[in-house]
Amino acid sequence: MNNLVSLARFWQDINNQDTERFSDRILKRLFVLSYAPNGMWTYITSVYFMHCRNENDEMEERAFCRFLDCITAFIWAYAITNPGVNSLRTPVYAEMVKIIKGEEVTFNDFKFSEERYRAQVANYAFSNSRAITKSMITWWAFQHDKQSVLSLETRFDIEHIYARNRQDKERGLSNP
Repeated sequence: MNNLVSLARFWQDINNQDTERFSDRILKRLFVLSYAPNGMWTYITSVYFMHCRNENDEMEERAFCRFLDCITAFIWAYAITNPGVNSLRTPVYAEMVKIIKGEEVTFNDFKFSEERYRAQVANYAFSNSRAITKSMITWWAFQHDKQSVLSLETRFDIEHIYARNRQDKERGLSNP
């Protein structure tokens, strides 16, 4: 029961964006993941927390940042190469097993062909309706040091920033 309470508090502190528990670096990464194409990141993050926490339910920040960066990059890449709600289950489960074994999360068994990946990214439609588009834009915004952490209640409507028909109307907005 204590483990369940610890895990519930962990997620409560994430949802409350507790700045006493998490740094801005961590909160920004978690915000980006809140727009991930599906919720599989929460399962692996829960396993990571349960395995890597200390007796005070704290984790080493640099290691947690590296973990969040790794899963974010993999989730984005996999969402483009293997779209679908259930496609992440196999690689995420394999990495959860590695966490329990005390191994680093690397997704080494799920590497991408650079040539194939570049082709898929070039042909991918980053539309307003795709969560990955919002996730990538928030990641980009957080690369600026002065960008503060946003409330998890913040929702973006990208169409207001980049109108759908603007390219069709203005024709000169091309960047090869």
